[in-house]
Amino acid sequence: MSAVNPHDVARVHKAIRAFFSRGLVKAELFMPWSAQQLRGELFARCEVLEEQADTDGALFRVRGTPEDIEDLRARIGQGQGTA
Repeated sequence: MSAVNPHDVARVHKAIRAFFSRGLVKAELFMPWSAQQLRGELFARCEVLEEQADTDGALFRVRGTPEDIEDLRARIGQGQGTA
């Protein structure tokens, strides 16, 4: 492999992403505006794939460890479940 060859760099990048994505799950978390103090923690602990806001709060599609997602769910007050 060579860092000069863009194809090789892309292969290494893909392998690194795959390695660090092992064990991660996708989920949806709804965070009401009253729980926005957890927003920074959500971004620090999960990869935010999408965010949609409305008058009640924000819906996040995220990827993270099951433990981080369930901890955030409990702190937001949503119970269990991943998508």
